[in-house]
Amino acid sequence: MSAVKRSAFSVFKGKEKTKKTLEFSDNSSVASNEELAKLKGIKRRRSECSDENPMFNTPKSTVSSSKQSLKSEQRFSSIRKSIRKKVKRETHHEVELKQGHREKPASAMLQVLDRNSCDWTESMQDLNSSSLEKAFLPEVAKQKKEQSALHIEEIKSIIKPAEERFSNDMISEKPPAPLKKHKMSPKSISGSMKSLKSVDSLRNKTGEGLFDWIIAPVKNDQFFSDVWQKKPLFIKRRQPHYNNHWFSTKEFDNILRKKNVQFTKNLDIAVYRNNKRETLNPAGRAFSPIVWKFYEEGCSARLLNPQIFSTNVWELLSKLQEFFGCFVGSNVYLTPPNSQGFAPHYDDIEAFIIQLEGEKHWKLYAARDADEVLPRYSSKNMTEEELGEPILDRVLQPGDTLYFPRGIIHQATTTGDSHSLHLTLSVYQKNCWSDFMEKLIPAALQTAIEEDVEFRKALPIGYQNHVGVSNSDKVCESRKSFMKTVQQLMKKLCSHVSIDQAADELILDQMDEYLPPSLTQEERQCTIYGNGAFWDEGGVRGKSELTIYTEVLMTRPGIARLVPTENEILIHHTLENSRQYKEFPMQSIPLPIEHADIAEYFVTSHEYVRIKDAPSEDDELKLSVANQLYSCGLLRTKVALVQDSKL
Repeated sequence: MSAVKRSAFSVFKGKEKTKKTLEFSDNSSVASNEELAKLKGIKRRRSECSDENPMFNTPKSTVSSSKQSLKSEQRFSSIRKSIRKKVKRETHHEVELKQGHREKPASAMLQVLDRNSCDWTESMQDLNSSSLEKAFLPEVAKQKKEQSALHIEEIKSIIKPAEERFSNDMISEKPPAPLKKHKMSPKSISGSMKSLKSVDSLRNKTGEGLFDWIIAPVKNDQFFSDVWQKKPLFIKRRQPHYNNHWFSTKEFDNILRKKNVQFTKNLDIAVYRNNKRETLNPAGRAFSPIVWKFYEEGCSARLLNPQIFSTNVWELLSKLQEFFGCFVGSNVYLTPPNSQGFAPHYDDIEAFIIQLEGEKHWKLYAARDADEVLPRYSSKNMTEEELGEPILDRVLQPGDTLYFPRGIIHQATTTGDSHSLHLTLSVYQKNCWSDFMEKLIPAALQTAIEEDVEFRKALPIGYQNHVGVSNSDKVCESRKSFMKTVQQLMKKLCSHVSIDQAADELILDQMDEYLPPSLTQEERQCTIYGNGAFWDEGGVRGKSELTIYTEVLMTRPGIARLVPTENEILIHHTLENSRQYKEFPMQSIPLPIEHADIAEYFVTSHEYVRIKDAPSEDDELKLSVANQLYSCGLLRTKVALVQDSKL
């Protein structure tokens, strides 16, 4: 794999509607041009002397040290040059380099767009060597250390067939057949092992860790304080393999060939031509030749809910779901060269665009009026005449990420000879304060009606003559009395709200949409999914059981919600949810109300706890409740039960 170029990020803020000139100092570098010239001169003189006279030969350690120092200085110098070359004149702003001006160094470099400004000015901070060493380079090094290469499918296809063939040859005691198709040098094998380690580290990340990966090098707290629901964010990485692990066009083709992908249910064929969006879905199964025929005719393919077919996407979404506390959806978009699949529009979700292959030209537009800021519902298709000037005009390349909030109008096209493949992650659909209030107020009103007679009293006789739009300008005592009574009842309504009950209702509605948890192999070995009795050699083997000293924890965060009713408690869980959106209703486990404290102890613990320490004097009851939860897959043990021992 070729070397990956280093990242550079710039901060976009629409502060003024006039063109600006960017200035940053070039004479404050740690490695100045004079020092670099001195190092080069020393090396040249040593080389000349060593050729003429053996007495001037420098020890190897000193030469090595000088070379390393020189390479280090050259590396920082080349990075500065590459960053400065990136600062170009564009139609909406001008950028120049000037000496002698210093600005406050930036701790992170990113592209951020303010939704309320119509003109954008690029503002790169002072990027001298010192700030690069302290802030920029460590972030890039950290990313590259974690992400050396993510070609998991390709690696498996190379290594696994070789292992299987070797194993079969050994069993049959025949000479091993030559590997004609795959030839791996020691260097490629080493790279494959590094890639596998990188994939493992990615899979072992928490939901928060994966989100950090998506927005890196932007910090989590910075994103949610400065960007989230406020403005778009464009991250230019120059690391083409950064997002390779999640999906590929090759995997898309395999899914079409091997899975029952249905048009409309799982796949859309769309094209946007002559200011008109068309959906060209046939009926029935989306066979590969049919889809590729549409593709060659300039149509885009949108794979709906790719987590149904792709384990990698499912793993990503299920972990992000734990972090955001709501359903995380996705679509995969494959667009042929020189085409556009969808009309300009805005969505009702927070969108993260993960560019996987090829290039795509994105244009973003600010909300046209206040009603379209953070909308609850998506828009209709728009025409070019409705858009105005874009607030962002950028080309996404492999490894890049783009975020924009609900209500940001967007459209994207491919240019040149390159196709485009990107993954869209969608979060926070119907998860705002208005959704919560829709649960809170009706429940509060129902409680008020049951408990307060004032809400059940009759309306005044003849009130129709004093209220309503036609009487809105009327001034009389009857109207004033009516208005006063309404205000008093609204104040009393606040005393009947049950915030916790409304929260449970909203959360359960969201959990009904959740994906089932994706478990690692280690997690499976510590749950009923991968541990316990099995059939072997004519008998049942591997029996295991919990003891009062076993340490347990919820299998995954956020998979269960304990809700009490009048006579029992219900533990709602997402373990049996489908990867197909709301294919099955969410399941629940009923328990007697007397077991509520024990159940709550297990469900709400965020670290491993001993069964014996549950709040009850009855050890058998504690073990019984733990067994019931473990048998449903809700609990995992700290170590596999076959290895468990009393403390």
